[in-house]
Amino acid sequence: MSDLCTFTNSCEFLKHLYEQRKKANRAFSHRFIGLKIGFSAGYFSRILSGEKSLSPEMAEKFIGFFNLKSREANYFRNLVGFTQSSSADKKQIHYQKMLALRNSKTVQTEKLNYDFFAHWSHSAVFSLCRVESIADSADFSEIGKKFMPKLSGEEIRKSLELLEKMGLIRKNEERIYEVVQSFLSSIGNDSMNIRNYLANSINGAVSALDLLNRDQREIQTMMITVSESGYQKIRSKLETLRQEINEIVAEDSGIDRICQANFHLFPRFTK
Repeated sequence: MSDLCTFTNSCEFLKHLYEQRKKANRAFSHRFIGLKIGFSAGYFSRILSGEKSLSPEMAEKFIGFFNLKSREANYFRNLVGFTQSSSADKKQIHYQKMLALRNSKTVQTEKLNYDFFAHWSHSAVFSLCRVESIADSADFSEIGKKFMPKLSGEEIRKSLELLEKMGLIRKNEERIYEVVQSFLSSIGNDSMNIRNYLANSINGAVSALDLLNRDQREIQTMMITVSESGYQKIRSKLETLRQEINEIVAEDSGIDRICQANFHLFPRFTK
């Protein structure tokens, strides 16, 4: 059985346990689990699909039924809390506890990824390394003044150190930082990293409202009324626009700035 302390979704965790037991015993079924724990077969199906939430009490019943060991049991408890929590702060707490229960190699990788997406400066400094030659002897304080909002020399240095540890950049023979691989591959399917990345992007837009003049930014918003079909069409249009922007970037030359582009579409009210 693969390491259970790598899952980031409680439904997937349970689904994996069920499938492993099913392989070993074809008679193992949703109905059997329901009879042992005390609910219907349909209820377990709804849990696996995410339609039904897992309570801490129900999580304990699954821990006992699947006879999870201490490490796996604690991981599952925090995984349920992480999956079900609507508060970002509570998710962070559960996520940190989950990291502590993973094996050392996984923890090191996840911790670096987590740190990277926890602050916008790291991706910004990475982007800078793609367009400028930055030596380890450069005046990081002066470089930091060009960012919006400004970064300290220490923040620049820490970002470069983190990027090196992640294997995203390295120093060449002239001690100039060069890009090795794209950081986007490090996001993976980790929902906490994705959430932090999106939250930092949104916060960056808020900062731009206060720190940049109107002629230096383009921020618009609108409240619209649409059907489900219209909503999906707009989503498709936004994805097409994102691809078109990427094409412009790929063909661009004379690069002199790093920009952030956000696209937000979410429901405020649904019948």
